Amino acid sequence: PLDELLEYFSADIRSRFIGITPARPELAEVPDDLWSYVREGECAVWIARHRPWVPWIAIDDDAWRFKPHSKRLFLVDGKNGLTAASVDALRLRLEALAPMRRKRNPLG
Repeated sequence: PLDELLEYFSADIRSRFIGITPARPELAEVPDDLWSYVREGECAVWIARHRPWVPWIAIDDDAWRFKPHSKRLFLVDGKNGLTAASVDALRLRLEALAPMRRKRNPLG
């Protein structure tokens, strides 16, 4: 559940989470170019359903579940998870998305 996941993050990072993906989206909704990349497909379906105007980054430890060199993936080491250094790098990536988020949000 999202609440449990958020406990691992500081308040400034927590506020940027918008949800978690279901285990398996409807296959018909997965974009054609993501059929081979399950996690990225799940994320794309969730975003399309709930927040299509939001630029997004997925935090994951399995690169093979995303398109090679995907800009949407923030890769972490599965043994260590997020470290102080990776949180700093994540913060920079999220800050780079902020101008796009303001432009695309139809709710203001």
